[in-house]
Amino acid sequence: MIHIGNLMININGELYDLDKKFNKTKDPVNSEEGSKCSGFIKVTPNNADLLISQVTMSGFQNLLRVLKLYKFGYDERMFPGHTTTFASYPGMLYSSDDFALLSSGLGILTTNKQASIETTIAVWNQTLYDYTKAENQLHTWVRTIAANQLARTGREWCQIFRRHNSGTYNNQWIVLDYKKFQPYRNLPDHGLLYVLEQMPGLIVYKDITGYLQENKYYASYNIPFFRKISEVSGFAKKEKELYWYSWSDCPRAKIFKRDHNKVVDLETLKTLMRYNDYTHEPFSRCNCTPPYTAEAGRLLFFLSTT
Repeated sequence: MIHIGNLMININGELYDLDKKFNKTKDPVNSEEGSKCSGFIKVTPNNADLLISQVTMSGFQNLLRVLKLYKFGYDERMFPGHTTTFASYPGMLYSSDDFALLSSGLGILTTNKQASIETTIAVWNQTLYDYTKAENQLHTWVRTIAANQLARTGREWCQIFRRHNSGTYNNQWIVLDYKKFQPYRNLPDHGLLYVLEQMPGLIVYKDITGYLQENKYYASYNIPFFRKISEVSGFAKKEKELYWYSWSDCPRAKIFKRDHNKVVDLETLKTLMRYNDYTHEPFSRCNCTPPYTAEAGRLLFFLSTT
C-alpha cells in the first residue's frame, strides 16, 4: 500500500489543476500561468548531432534535485522502457520536471532509447474541469510511468498516455525517438519527434518530424502548439489580448527563432538555455514597471547523441 505522504508527493503536479477545480484560495506568490519551463530540440549543422534540453524554475523548496536511474528486471519484450534515468525529487516515482531518458528497446540508453520532456500549459477555460472526474481516470504521473515503460515508439507513447485522461497536470509533451536518428544522415520522414498536448477532456498529438526537418529545431515554452488546444484552453482568447500568449510571437518563441542557429554543440546549447539577459533583451520589453520581464528557468538537463 502506498503511503499517503508518498502519494501527495507524486501528485504535486496534479494539484495545479485540482486546486482550481475545487476553488482553493489563490497563492499570492505562485502564478497561475505555469510559465516555468522551456524545452528545446536542436539538429546541429550537417545533422551531426541531435540535442535535447529542458530547463525549469521554481522556489527554493524545490531545490532538492536528484538524478535517478531505475532498472527493473522486467521482460524486455513487454517492457521496453525497463530502464530509465530522469531528473526528479526525493520520494517521487517519476520526473515531474519532466526530463527522462528511456531504454525503450534492446539497448540500455545506447542506440535504442527515447527521450521525453514536457512544459506545462495553463487552463484558462475553467469549465474544462467538468471533465475531471474521480472515477475511470488516471493521474498524469501514473500514465507517464506506464507510457515510459511500455512504449517502443513515439506514437506508441502517445497512444498509451492518452488513455484515461485525468485532465490534471496538463502539459505539452515532446517525445524524441533516438533510434530514428543517425549522425550525418538525412533525418527520417516520420517517427523521430512527436508532440502531445493535454487538456481536460481532450488530448491531441502529432508526428512533427517534418517540422524538425524544415526548421532544424523545436522549442516548447508553456504555450499550446496545436490550434485546437489553444482554442479549448482559452489561450486563443488571451492571445488576442496580449502577444505574450501567442505560440509564434511570445518572447521565448522569438528568442529561440533568432538564436537557435548559434547552437552547434552541448556548450552552445547550455549558453542558449541559460540566457536570461532580460534587462537588455529587446524581446523582454513590456508595458510594465520596470519595463522588462523574465521567465527563463535555469535548472538544466541536456542530452547529446555523442
